[in-house]
Amino acid sequence: MMMVVSGSCALAACLVAFGPPWLVITFGLLWGVSVIEDSAQFSALIVERANRTSVGTVLTLQLALAFAISAFTIWIVPLAANALRWQWASTVLIPGPVAGVWAMARLHKIPLIPTHTT
Repeated sequence: MMMVVSGSCALAACLVAFGPPWLVITFGLLWGVSVIEDSAQFSALIVERANRTSVGTVLTLQLALAFAISAFTIWIVPLAANALRWQWASTVLIPGPVAGVWAMARLHKIPLIPTHTT
């Protein structure tokens, strides 16, 4: 759910970019909270679904990938701002939440891995 909110915020940012300060600040807080929640969803998913002997490794991989994506985002948004203007720069962020929502929807159709060994 929070990925839908953060993706919607990426889309809506271009609409509120030059709005009144109270709106921009409120919007920024909503977006910031929704992005933070995304990370927790992925970590919980890994703990729930990964093989117990691999949870640490998979969490490490997830954190490394998340850091790499964040670094890429920090690099690409200013480039987008130069090409599209700051008002539209956030639109380059939309594919991430869209892909995340799609992946989560597909994953929920796959049965859970057993959590114990017999």
